[in-house]
Amino acid sequence: MDSNKKAEVNGLCIAGLIFGILSVLTCWTVMLIPFNAGMAVTLSCLSRGSSKMNGLSVLSIVLAGISILIGLLVIIFVIAFAAGAVMQMWEAIAYELYDGADLDQFALFFTIKAMH
Repeated sequence: MDSNKKAEVNGLCIAGLIFGILSVLTCWTVMLIPFNAGMAVTLSCLSRGSSKMNGLSVLSIVLAGISILIGLLVIIFVIAFAAGAVMQMWEAIAYELYDGADLDQFALFFTIKAMH
């Protein structure tokens, strides 16, 4: 009976490790991180049972954490890139509307319009 329980625990541990590796490999997609990292952490914690965590469980949790950090960095990079693109677009609109006038006048114009 103990040998069946150990095989089940090892299976959960290996499944958690597979999801941990998948979470690192697919972390750039950002959409799969919650599922893969969540499964890695859940299966690793379930494989623990009443004994201490073994190395594979800890590794899968660490891989899930790394994938979450990389995913957050990807999100920050995309937001920063989008903000830069929006600022370039607004500058182009300002120069087009005011024939190269100072950007502060453009901002002041929209501030005054918003107040009325």
